[in-house]
Amino acid sequence: MTSNAGLGELVRELRATLEAISLGLVEGLPDRLLDAEPRLADIAARFSSLPPSDTESLRPELELLRPDLIGAQAALRRCERLGATVVSLGEVYATRHGYGRSGHFATVDTAGVLQARG
Repeated sequence: MTSNAGLGELVRELRATLEAISLGLVEGLPDRLLDAEPRLADIAARFSSLPPSDTESLRPELELLRPDLIGAQAALRRCERLGATVVSLGEVYATRHGYGRSGHFATVDTAGVLQARG
């Protein structure tokens, strides 16, 4: 892939896939996440197959793709923040409903410290 059109398409696919992932996280729909996973893997493989020598020769084209690259980066950061929030909420939910990180029933002692019984 050495054309602006091919690289631009790849960057736009990345951004769209990351936006689909963030939407799945926001809506709490695991199917959206599972559907996006193979697309993301394919995009990552295509990016990794880009020879380093092509990167330098594409520098002018990359400047033209700057808005798309910034959009993809913003989508990635949003996915990271949403993913961290989902994990944190899951931990709170699991703890409040009786299970600790290990999957065992958790109890709270008088000082408010969680202890797992296994």
